[in-house]
Amino acid sequence: MNSDRNITFSSVLFVVGYCLGILVFLYQVFISSDIPISFTTTEALQVQILHFISTFFIFVAYFSSNNKILHYIMLGFITIALVIQIIINRNMMLHEQTAVVILSLAPLLHLSLLLLTLIYKFCLRSFSQKRD
Repeated sequence: MNSDRNITFSSVLFVVGYCLGILVFLYQVFISSDIPISFTTTEALQVQILHFISTFFIFVAYFSSNNKILHYIMLGFITIALVIQIIINRNMMLHEQTAVVILSLAPLLHLSLLLLTLIYKFCLRSFSQKRD
């Protein structure tokens, strides 16, 4: 019973974090779609903070669950999101304004941090199970 509650809590946190990340990305696309790009520092800071909150939710979801299937699902979704972000933000990395480049790097850095942490934790868990 407690295990089911833990899986549900982790699943809800992951879905909230992932959906928040998608909404933040859409907001980022909205504020950077002006020609010429003219977003304020406040908008850029909001995007950074919302990416951090989304990353935090996913971290808590991952570390509060011990279910392997849920971890595989999280790892798959984060990997897919990172690949999509790389494909979409490839042109934004070549922009002449550094503020635009920094704004487009935020989701890539957060997703990369998540992916590296998830893989590291997964490898640690696999190694400790082989030793036992």
